[in-house]
Order: sequence, then structure tokens, then C-alpha cells
Amino acid sequence: MGCYSHKQFLEEFELSLDAEFEWDGVAAEWAPGKEGPRSWGEEDACIEPDRPVQADTEARRGHIEMASAAALSPDGRLFAVSSNKIIEIYDTDDLSRRATLIGHDSNVCNLYFMNDKGTATTAKSATYTLLSQGYEYSDDNGKMHTWRIESDGSLSKDLCVSPIPIDKMADSAPVSHDEKKYLLIEHGETTQHGMRAADELPQIVVVDIDTGKEQCRLMGHKDAIMWAGWSLDDKIIASACWDETYRLWDSETGECRHVIDGTGGQNWAGIFLPDGKHVVLSGGQPVKVGVYDIYTGCEVITLNSPAEIRLDHWMRYFTVHPTRNLVVLQNARTLLAWEPFASPDSQMQQIFAMTKDTDPLKNHYGAIFTIKWADEGRKLLAQGSDSTTFVWDMEKGQKWRFQRPKGRELSIHEGDVFFVRRDGSEWVLSLDQDGKVRCWKL
Repeated sequence: MGCYSHKQFLEEFELSLDAEFEWDGVAAEWAPGKEGPRSWGEEDACIEPDRPVQADTEARRGHIEMASAAALSPDGRLFAVSSNKIIEIYDTDDLSRRATLIGHDSNVCNLYFMNDKGTATTAKSATYTLLSQGYEYSDDNGKMHTWRIESDGSLSKDLCVSPIPIDKMADSAPVSHDEKKYLLIEHGETTQHGMRAADELPQIVVVDIDTGKEQCRLMGHKDAIMWAGWSLDDKIIASACWDETYRLWDSETGECRHVIDGTGGQNWAGIFLPDGKHVVLSGGQPVKVGVYDIYTGCEVITLNSPAEIRLDHWMRYFTVHPTRNLVVLQNARTLLAWEPFASPDSQMQQIFAMTKDTDPLKNHYGAIFTIKWADEGRKLLAQGSDSTTFVWDMEKGQKWRFQRPKGRELSIHEGDVFFVRRDGSEWVLSLDQDGKVRCWKL
């Protein structure tokens, strides 16, 4: 198999779709307005964050040239985006920049926005907490900052820097639902090149948000931890690991309650269902997606896929509907929808598909990397590896597409997409891989 780079993929890739959102065999229609996709340059507004140039000494040490991450406040009023070591806060109503946060010694790679509990008497008096993490493979060693943000988006004070030497914030669900704790992964490097001492194996650290102090440590995994997340009541933490196990932990004591083993391969992802009783986990070889009881660790349902659909061995991205047990899973170039308890055979259906490439390397690059429910579960947002953004209104059966022109160069590896309401209208903000945040009115 020959070599193939992301740059080559972007130069050659031309989007082709076999299905662009359909449910029970009914295809979505273009939303009223422009009948068809909109291209970059046709956005309604654009944010271009300041991006300082990295020093040559950093580039020689192997630091990435630019790291971008973004986060939306839970009420949708503020938007944070990183530009190398700098974080900028914008007001989503007028897109004005409200604050510039400086303090990281390495590129910022993760952001997480929270409303402060008990501080808001009205929507306009809310205050916020923003978590930010520096690039983990640097002298900064993934340093965490906790910022307090005022209601107008200005900086109140930098609360603390985590004293814990960490590798990364846990993927997908790092913050507890009560927003008092978050998860960090320490010693996260794989052990496939050699086993290490027990205290140097990958482990999960539970940290208090206000103090930055360690609450407990979850130890027992023997290889890279790919996902960790909180149950709805914050009492259980689940994790998926390359050591061919999943684990269920007591979040207060750090005790491992259940080990789910025998998957036969690397495990990649998980997500808790809104019923509060089950977690969906993906991994193994051949890949299997199953629903597990969080109190017993027993598998209760296995995903059945039609014979014509082959599950990808890197099924890493999930999103679950906020009010029903409806999971959307990324399967390489396709999106699959699954309602585990809807019918006895629990079969899924394919709702989205890019045309498959005959070259497996090209097929890998042309995948969906971001999926999330938005607008209280009415809309599904997705973004492909070429930075094209897709939006589906499931209730109305309507779709939008905001497309990267063929051949356009990109400078960051992954983007993100968010839904907001501005001036009584619905908008999508796409952090695209050229470092711009494009604003699209639906």
C-alpha cells in the first residue's frame, strides 16, 4: 500500500454523495432559499481570529504551526476560538470580539465552555467558566487553565492552572453534568512499543474545576485510553481502551466496578444513553457496537447491521439524541442511525453516505469527523474531513450544505460546527480547516 497524505487528499478530493440524509427511505429536501449547496465565500458573515506566527525554534522542536479549537457557551451567547496560544471570545449577536485570553505556553488544543451555576438572574447577567488545554506534546505538558468570563464576554480572572502533569482532556465528555469536575488522561501514550511500570500506565484523573485539585485517580488500563465519559447522574465513569477492555468506575472513589473484556481488539469510543441506565461502546476486532448496563457491566443489545453495510474498524464518533435513545454513529464515509430499544432486532439504517473510493487510503481520508445533535435534537450537524459542513433538520426533512471549494488549501487538521440563534434567526457557525469561522444563516 502506497503513501498518501492529507494534503494530496485535499488537492484531489471532489465531494460525491450517494445519500444526503434520509429517514425510513425518505430523502431530505433542500431547505427553502437557495436550492442546493452554498460554497465558501457565500457565507453571511465570517470571523478571522488573529493567528500569531510560531517561532522557528518551536517549529524545529516539532510543534504544530497552528492549533484551533472552539467552544460555544451553553446559552449560545459567547463563542471561544483558539489561535495558537491565544484564545479569543466573541459575542454571537454582533460577532464582536470581547476578550483575548493570554497565558498558555503552547498551542491551545481543547476548549470547554460552561455556565456558572447560580450566578444568573437573567440571561444577560450569566457568567461563565472556560476550560482550556495546551498542546500535550510540548514543554507546557498539556497545562490546563480555568478562566472566569463575565456576562459581556470580558475576562474576570484566570482562576488557576492545573498542577497535574496531564496528557489530554478526555475526549467527548470531559466535564461532569453538574459541571463540578472534569476528566484528564495522564500517561496516555500507547504501550504497544513496550510495557511500563503500573504508575506510568495510562490513567484517568478526576479534577475539581474550582480548585484544580485531583479528586481521585482511575488506574487499571494497560494501553492508550481513547474515550472516557460521565453517566447522567455523574456517579459512573466509563472508558474505552486499546487494551481490549472497557471499564466502569465509581466516580467518587475511583474504584473499578466492572471490566468488560474479550473484545479482541482496540476499543475506540462510547456514549451514555439519555435513559441514564446504559452506555454504548464501540471497538474490538471485528468491530462491534453494543449497549451495556452501567450497573452490571452486562451487554444487553448488539448492533445488527444489514449485510450490505460493513462496519469500519475505526468507529470513533458518536452522538446521542438529547431526549430519545437514538444514536448516530460515524462509519468511515457514512452515518448510521440506531435506536437500540426500538425493535426486537435493533437494526440500524444508513442516513448519509459519501461515495466510496476504490483506494482504501483515500477512503479513510474522506470521512466524517464531527457529528452532533443541536437545537434540542431537531437538527444534526456534521463536518467532513475536507471541512464541508452538513446540516439536517430531522423533523422537517430539510438539509443544508456549506461546501469547501475543490483544491482549497487547509491549515488545521480538524474543524467543528455549532448551532446558535441570532436576532431571532437560526445560524450555523463552522470552524473550518482554513482557520476561519464562517457564519451561515439557515
